[in-house]
Amino acid sequence: MSYYKDYQTESAVVAALADDSSLLCHELVNNHTALINPNAKILDLEQFDAGRNRKRGIFSTQDIDSFADYIELNAQPEHISVFVDKNQMRAVAILNFDADGFEQGRLDHKAVLDAERTVMFKKLMGMHDMGRCNQKVFAEFLEDWGHKVIARDADGNEIENAKAINAVRNMRIDESAQTDSHAGNYRETRSRLESVEAKSIDGALPAYFTVNDECYQGIPARNLALRLGISNDDGQPVFKLEIKALQSVRDELAKEFADIVATRVLGGVSVCIGQFQG
Repeated sequence: MSYYKDYQTESAVVAALADDSSLLCHELVNNHTALINPNAKILDLEQFDAGRNRKRGIFSTQDIDSFADYIELNAQPEHISVFVDKNQMRAVAILNFDADGFEQGRLDHKAVLDAERTVMFKKLMGMHDMGRCNQKVFAEFLEDWGHKVIARDADGNEIENAKAINAVRNMRIDESAQTDSHAGNYRETRSRLESVEAKSIDGALPAYFTVNDECYQGIPARNLALRLGISNDDGQPVFKLEIKALQSVRDELAKEFADIVATRVLGGVSVCIGQFQG
């Protein structure tokens, strides 16, 4: 470097660097960094400027319009790549994925959109993940969400909400058992077949439920079918509510989410399903 141009040998340069009493000097590497002697430390000069030398950071939102607006204001379409994680329902736009004159950009300026679940879908997923719940909890669920959750009989006919709740609250469990035995010369076998039948004093129990809901804000509503399972716990009915074909529902939601993102962000931006680790 220019500071050492008058030194005759490399040994003289080494001796100067090793001398703690040597004068502090620096060599400007570019407009934003400097190499400082002794110990050849790199110093970022940006901290002394009035502002940053380039845009970087992470913008997070649950609003698709704000996500699209931020991208439009802060990046060029040819520099952007968008990745949609279908499991997390999250879109990550890397605004400096590419850069002029470089094969790839810095990858440190991002906009993140987390799709927001509807209140109804949160509750359904909670019931789905809960597994089993007792009679009281399930009846209260129907009371709270009867305006969205439609009870139906085996033929698909709608059951009035009040009747469905009464049927659940006044349910009883009938249990029967049959024992078969067989004795032979070399072995003896026994089997016990148990059956549990759920009945209601006030009428037929719902066979299944349906819900019409967006699932995520900004995504078109869809019909969800809810499978109802009833089992026995010491003579008390236990309920399990599951979303039918949940993985297929998730895949459809992710595809629609990706399509919405691709439609709202700047034209020409690539949208990929998956995650990117830079």
